[in-house]
Amino acid sequence: MTAAGRRLISSGGPWEATASYSRAIVVGDTCWVAGTTDAGLDGSARHPDDVGAQAGAVFDIIESALVQAGFAVADIVRIRMLITDMSRAAS
Repeated sequence: MTAAGRRLISSGGPWEATASYSRAIVVGDTCWVAGTTDAGLDGSARHPDDVGAQAGAVFDIIESALVQAGFAVADIVRIRMLITDMSRAAS
């Protein structure tokens, strides 16, 4: 598919312009959301020591991208989550 058949969704993060990165890409009737952290617009973590708040921020960012793309949280089919320290998994 050509670039004309895709719609890019931006979150305003610092890597989008410098690394050809998009928060999400819509192709046809699907929306692919990129890996997401709780980074703010300046690129730094908004909740550096609070795993629960990080997760909440990530889902807010994802939901915002989905809404911009014309989708909803109910449209999510799969989520992949990575935890770097399993001792914090219950947080």
